[in-house]
Amino acid sequence: MNQNGNIITLFAIFLPIILGFFLLLIDGGLLQIRKAELSTVANSASEYGLSQVADKIVELAEIHCHENCQNPDPKSYLDQNDIYILTHQPFTSEIKNSVTDFVTDNEKTSSLTIEQITIDYPHNFDPLVKDLKLRVSLTDSPDIRFRKIFSLQNKTITIQSLTKISL
Repeated sequence: MNQNGNIITLFAIFLPIILGFFLLLIDGGLLQIRKAELSTVANSASEYGLSQVADKIVELAEIHCHENCQNPDPKSYLDQNDIYILTHQPFTSEIKNSVTDFVTDNEKTSSLTIEQITIDYPHNFDPLVKDLKLRVSLTDSPDIRFRKIFSLQNKTITIQSLTKISL
């Protein structure tokens, strides 16, 4: 029996399978990189939004605090009206617009094709708990390079980041 013919046949059969496996690995790696990039942007955006809220808390506390401020925590000077201001229009729209601008103007998003930006502020606000939460959700449909070879559809990635500040 001639072994040379068998090796060429096995090589011809397994080469496309091995190549297909490596192509799927490349696409999977690219998807993981895209997820990490989206996660970084979502986390940065939610932290940026809550930093805007913290600035507003300090601003409101300074209005109530006069020369004789004993407590260094600005949240201790907030009253119900201040909490209302922090959780209702027009301040909530300012935060949403500010975070959206942060995401779209961020240099890290220049390589991303973010299809949808959802900002939820205040997220599930409960006046008894007194936590202000901001949720940023980013949706992207990265192009899978070798999807046509395998008849695959584009995968949609949604990343959410939730940040909170206690009052």
